[in-house]
Amino acid sequence: MFIYLYAQFIYFIGFSWRNPVGSKKKSTMNKMSYFLMCLLLAVSSCKKGSAPKVPLEGNEAVLPDFSWAGSSIAPAEITFTNLTKNATSHQWDFNNGTTSSKEQPGKVTFVTPGAYTVTLKAANKSHNVFTSRVLLITTDDNPIASFSYGFKNKISYAPATVQFVNESANATSYEWDINGRKDNVKSPIDYIFSTAGTYKAKLVAINSSKRSAVFEQDIIIEANPNPVAKFAVGKTPGGYFVGQEIYLINQSTNSDSYLWNFGIGGPADTSIEHAVVKFAKAGKHTIRLVSKKGNLTSKPYTITILVKDI
Repeated sequence: MFIYLYAQFIYFIGFSWRNPVGSKKKSTMNKMSYFLMCLLLAVSSCKKGSAPKVPLEGNEAVLPDFSWAGSSIAPAEITFTNLTKNATSHQWDFNNGTTSSKEQPGKVTFVTPGAYTVTLKAANKSHNVFTSRVLLITTDDNPIASFSYGFKNKISYAPATVQFVNESANATSYEWDINGRKDNVKSPIDYIFSTAGTYKAKLVAINSSKRSAVFEQDIIIEANPNPVAKFAVGKTPGGYFVGQEIYLINQSTNSDSYLWNFGIGGPADTSIEHAVVKFAKAGKHTIRLVSKKGNLTSKPYTITILVKDI
């Protein structure tokens, strides 16, 4: 249709060029009317909503996730819902002899009581990842408390962000105690552990008959193996002045060597642990410290100070 319309348009332009204004005016008007009719016909023939769908590129990170619903008393029919993002293929293993490659597998039957590790593998063109959760199938309606946890961005050293997943069964309400922080929600918000150590996490699961079950687990946070650069600038009355000695207190951790940089207009770099610096010019100066341990290098730590004329 558009090729035909284009041909008609070229014909009309050529006709108008061969017939100057004032000659065969009526014929020119007829040609214009004919062209406009073709244009309207072409526009009306375009189907609404016929724009092609943009396919998934396959480079996005796959974020596997799923949930389930249903009674957990055996024999149990559990409905699984796939919440995965950016995946083009899915593979389920329900740990009961049943598998599925459907995006939404629907209902799955668990005949006998037990703890079933349900795994979902999700992939696209560039990524292939999986996630697993434990489904508890019971013999009665007594509550069972259970949870698992993982580390955000797979960082298990301090400061570490821990993400909790409630895997309890036959419960209608919950009481969490994570290192002294209490919540009454099904799934608590992420918890940040700032220092290394072993911490307690407890979950109480309660059913509609007010019967309860308790599950406790230790959360182990490792020490950060990487060097961390940090320092403080010694305070002086009235601020900092040209030619004044400014003391820099190194507070780096897990480090055995250091490199100080004092920016444009500052003195030369130094590798001593605690530096003393003088600036010859007034203005803002950025002090930068990088620490190392063996072959590991910290992220730079910077502080900007204002140096005044005397």
